[in-house]
Amino acid sequence: MKRKVILLVIITLLSSSISGCYDRRPIDNLALVAATGIDQAKDKDKIRLTVQIIKPSVIKGESGSGGTKGQSVWVLSTTGYTVLEAVRKFTEQVGRNLFWAHNMIIVFGEDLARQGVNEYIDFFNRNPELRKRSWILISKGVDAKEILEAKFDLESIPASAIDLLVKSEKYNAKVRAVDLQEFSKLLVTPQVSPTAARIELVAKDDLRKKEKKAKETGAKEPPKRVRANGAAIFKEDRLVTWFGEKEVRGLLWVLGEVKNSIVVISCPDDKDKKISLEVTQANSKITPRFVDGEPVINIKIKEEGNLGDQMCKENLVTLEGIEMLERRQAAVIRNEIRLALKQAQEVNSDIFRFAQVIHRSFPQKWKKIKGDWDEIFPRLQVNVEVDSEIRRIGLVKRANEAK
Repeated sequence: MKRKVILLVIITLLSSSISGCYDRRPIDNLALVAATGIDQAKDKDKIRLTVQIIKPSVIKGESGSGGTKGQSVWVLSTTGYTVLEAVRKFTEQVGRNLFWAHNMIIVFGEDLARQGVNEYIDFFNRNPELRKRSWILISKGVDAKEILEAKFDLESIPASAIDLLVKSEKYNAKVRAVDLQEFSKLLVTPQVSPTAARIELVAKDDLRKKEKKAKETGAKEPPKRVRANGAAIFKEDRLVTWFGEKEVRGLLWVLGEVKNSIVVISCPDDKDKKISLEVTQANSKITPRFVDGEPVINIKIKEEGNLGDQMCKENLVTLEGIEMLERRQAAVIRNEIRLALKQAQEVNSDIFRFAQVIHRSFPQKWKKIKGDWDEIFPRLQVNVEVDSEIRRIGLVKRANEAK
């Protein structure tokens, strides 16, 4: 992965160098940014901007490959009243201009996100160098700076490791991953609230104890492990609550974004034994209607999957057994959607885009209620129907039974 990142950097720089003389900047004058973090500074009127910069020796191919040859980045921080002011201060530290074309992630600290992120997103949207596919991440319980300082065993460029982590968890429906382009679009969409991926340090308190002991004894500090799951839920541009794995998958079911996942249920003959059902396909249909002048939302989920594995002694590969599995899987999906709906309505955040659905289907009726949407959404009636179908059951009938 590291070689791919380096190759991409070199190709981009070479391309820009032969495209003309306008705004041409030699590579030796640039500091290549791989990740960005924004936190509330100690001075409440300022922000702290942290960047992860790829070392020049990496770009020139002077370092070894893989994640065992040491870190290939610098992590630097500065403060400013605006993002641009903080960016310009980095020149004093590194003697180079920051180059944003390879920035992969933008992390906002929790404290800053709760105050509002719109005015800080503006810099990234105006920056012509920065790619709009950079992930927007919100750090829970720690500053964004700590996320950028985390180290990874298999990747010497931490931003690459976090990028891969987010993509993997998105594929498994464990995180609501949103890039700069989508996040910015949702910020300006009336009556709709954005979400972003939640990122945190695993066993944070335990790691800090180990770090303190390491500093006292002079031992090597343990690496900080990063986990991306769940979602940060916004009301307009302010963070208002967090979704865990169940709630975020409930949201993804509604948005039709579950492409691959595992639903775990208990065996009918032993609650401590489990069954894994693999989701292979799912789609969602949201249909609005009006009852006595009030909007009502109907959600229909159609899901297909396979029997992945099971610990049950009972033979479940019968017509009755399969129907039982389908019913219980549908119940899990309904429950996850209900959990997501309940929490979103409690903070009055329409992350499901129901407002847009009603607007498209009933434009005239929407005009009459859009001004009252903040009062309507928390009490909105939402009906959920789930149709689960198990397509494949594998080669055996019972656990530990050979074909």
